[in-house]
Amino acid sequence: MSTTANNRARTAQALPVARWPWARTVGLKKFMPTLVALLTLAVLYASSLHNYLLFHSLAEVFSIVIAIGIFMVAWNTRRYTNNHYLLLIGVAYLFIGALDFVHMLAYEGMNVFIGSGVNTAAELWIAARYLEALTFLVAPFMLDRQIRSWLYFLIYGTLFTAILLAIFYWRIFPACYLPDAGGLTPFKIISEYVICLLLLASGGLVIHLRKRFDPEFAALLLLSIFATVLAELAFTAYASAFAFTNFMGHFLKIISFYFLYKAVIETGLAKPYNLLFKICRWSSMSPSVCNRSAWPWFKPTTSRCSTIASWTRPCRSCRPTSPASISCLRKNACFNCWDIAG
Repeated sequence: MSTTANNRARTAQALPVARWPWARTVGLKKFMPTLVALLTLAVLYASSLHNYLLFHSLAEVFSIVIAIGIFMVAWNTRRYTNNHYLLLIGVAYLFIGALDFVHMLAYEGMNVFIGSGVNTAAELWIAARYLEALTFLVAPFMLDRQIRSWLYFLIYGTLFTAILLAIFYWRIFPACYLPDAGGLTPFKIISEYVICLLLLASGGLVIHLRKRFDPEFAALLLLSIFATVLAELAFTAYASAFAFTNFMGHFLKIISFYFLYKAVIETGLAKPYNLLFKICRWSSMSPSVCNRSAWPWFKPTTSRCSTIASWTRPCRSCRPTSPASISCLRKNACFNCWDIAG
């Protein structure tokens, strides 16, 4: 009896020791993205104290990289959904990132463009934010619509070219910053408030259509929109390109793009079916798509694609172990292992 009791006591003492490294690892993995984000923000703040131009360049590069990433995710997943909500946002952010890149080069002190300064950088900023706000406002209306992909590039490419010509060549873009007139112009201040209203309206549309989005995606998108609104409000009250409110505006922009990264890039890579098919299963599909003669392996439960579980064609590697693997309607991509269905 004494031997059994001693064994039980040793087992009870060993259990916490065996569990602790596992629990510590899981906790660390859970909070690692947050820790990395906080560390990045701390580094950016330290860089602003050392050299504000360095901070501004890092902040813009951060947003530009995320904008390109959003485009890459949206473009390479366009064939897996029957709506263009994500594609519209992706193409838009490609050109928004390009405007932010030109804005970074035109910033005071960069000396890349002859004659550029605070006003040129402010004009590019306003143009990019108008493009961003209008995109978020229009995107929800693309949940049930499709247009050819090249038309997005044509529309945004035309707008991008017109903005650059209006600022650098024709010089007809309204002035946003005049040092001799007290700094920010009425057009700049009013535009910031208009952009805020457009963003709030787009956030209201997301809330109204929240059932058609993945809950995590919708929450992160709303947080990004809210952070952008705060950033635009900060840009209504700075006196110079290196003022504290200007710093806070760029700081909030970093936070906004971080939420966009979490919503689109991280979700699109880690849980692609959550990001894509939550919208797809709510979208109406044409009769030819649900026609069993066109896709004999596709077995819809209704006339519409109302459930992902009805897509039951696994790939070769998943078929023996996971008969309910989901395959893409158009490309037969197995979302259980992202392989090509056999």
